[in-house]
Amino acid sequence: APTVDVLVDDKAVLENVDFQQGSGYLKVRAGNRDVALRVAGTDTIALQANLTLVEDGRYSVIAQNQVASLELEVLDDTARYSNNSTDVTVVHAAPSAGNVDVYVTANGAELGQATLSDVTFDANASLAGVADGAYQVRLTGAGSDAVVYDSGSLTIDSDITAVAVASNKGAAPVTLLAWSDGVTAVLDN
Repeated sequence: APTVDVLVDDKAVLENVDFQQGSGYLKVRAGNRDVALRVAGTDTIALQANLTLVEDGRYSVIAQNQVASLELEVLDDTARYSNNSTDVTVVHAAPSAGNVDVYVTANGAELGQATLSDVTFDANASLAGVADGAYQVRLTGAGSDAVVYDSGSLTIDSDITAVAVASNKGAAPVTLLAWSDGVTAVLDN
């Protein structure tokens, strides 16, 4: 995928954003906002959407799907950001991966029962009140116990969003992007 500029109301707020790259929360005025992805260095708009944002809201906006079918996934993080507990939001943004089971376990623990079962592309779920600690996120095909992605040790000590995206970088068909307050870690397998 080409790098893109992120436009809000026709003004670039991020430039040359690469595939699997993220940013922290940006300050954007409340109300109806026109959000667009422009192919960097061109006038070509790859995706455009109108979003309604509330005052003091916090949102994660994810460009997902194949380039020809690009879409925005908008997560309203406002409630979980201010609920005084550690929450993990999991997003399935890898269209070619099919349905998956998600396992969030203590680091090194056996798989056990899936934390989230038969998760479809474009689905997201929040796990509330997660205790701080070292975890391991693993993905299998739905109904299978064959691990296709393993994050290794992942420290969770604040709200985090974990997004599984298609990848050809590691051994797994997906990469996990994990972010919390502006830090985006790319966890290849």
